[in-house]
Amino acid sequence: SFIHILLNNAFFLKIFFPSTKIIIGPLQLHSKLDSGSNLSIMFTGKATYSPIIFPLQLTFKFLLLLTQPFSKLTYSLADKVVCNFNLIKRFYKSSIPAKKIAVIPTGVDLPQISEKVHRDKITIIAVGRLMEHKGQKYLLEAFNELSQKHPQVRLSLVGGGNRMDDYRRYVKDNGLNNKVTFSGNIPYGQTGAKYQDSDIFCLPSLVDTNPVVVQEAMSFGLPVVASDVGAVPEVVANAGIIVKKGRSKLLRDALEKLVINPKLRREMGENGRL
Repeated sequence: SFIHILLNNAFFLKIFFPSTKIIIGPLQLHSKLDSGSNLSIMFTGKATYSPIIFPLQLTFKFLLLLTQPFSKLTYSLADKVVCNFNLIKRFYKSSIPAKKIAVIPTGVDLPQISEKVHRDKITIIAVGRLMEHKGQKYLLEAFNELSQKHPQVRLSLVGGGNRMDDYRRYVKDNGLNNKVTFSGNIPYGQTGAKYQDSDIFCLPSLVDTNPVVVQEAMSFGLPVVASDVGAVPEVVANAGIIVKKGRSKLLRDALEKLVINPKLRREMGENGRL
């Protein structure tokens, strides 16, 4: 396994080349899939406990316990362990001495962008797989209410996935065909144009760690509305609004706050590019 290879390499390096500095990382944040509710979200899209989830929960816990001793030994051989965010550092503090951990945030290239001009329509963009645990269901529910009050708002969903047909049906049933766009999977190089043509970015995920799409959107000067999952609150900081996951009304209120306040959109967008 990867852990054994890493351990053996570190072990032999320290024996034969004791002066060699070993740096491990960046460590990733677990999605806490040992939680029954989060496993349920991942597989069913609902945070409700189910007997079917129980054996999966036990399996994840067993694997974590099995690998923990190897992980701790590997960390003890390392001179430095890199984490992307402080949240990840706190997660590993019981396994790794704090003095060994270096926090180096993930970065994205800062693109050249055109100044946003006043437009009659305001576009909310969400980039990600159309799946239960990505939470677009709650975004669509929020948008349905928001668009009734603010008809100038549009929604752009970028990404494919196994819930596309269901979400298209919801859009049709609620008369949103002229307001919601499904782009499907598009080449990575074309997402920049989508960000450039949008005004607000939304990440409604129910389970996530550190989705890079948040930083991409911020690099294009978009204010963010996102769920309180993983390292997202730490990444967004003062560049957006964080809401409790799985709450369509909270998403609606946060999005409306940005829709009606162009000054706030601009300020948060500028904060994200700093």
